[in-house]
Amino acid sequence: MHWNGCASPYVIPAKAGIQCRWIYSIGPHIAEAAKWFRKPADQGHAGAQFYLGLMYRDGQGVARNYAHAYMWLSLATAQNYEKARQTLADLEKKVTPQQRDEAQRMAREWKPIHN
Repeated sequence: MHWNGCASPYVIPAKAGIQCRWIYSIGPHIAEAAKWFRKPADQGHAGAQFYLGLMYRDGQGVARNYAHAYMWLSLATAQNYEKARQTLADLEKKVTPQQRDEAQRMAREWKPIHN
């Protein structure tokens, strides 16, 4: 795992206390990166939601789950995170109506965690 701003598909500022760290992962560390994305995503950080959505879409660091991907991308899109908008439109072509319904339900029920 590397802690710098190098280019990667999974780069995000992850807030840890008052510090902002750049995290990206290669190979076997991708599951650890998913854990780092989850906390800021749960707190409402649109960038983290976007990248966590990508990870669920691609099955990188987490099990592939289009419903979860759709939910996280929808939450990021609702915050006008532009990268999420097109990614969600592309994912729309892959999800089943049941996956979309589940994702929309999860997004409606989602509440940010502040801790």
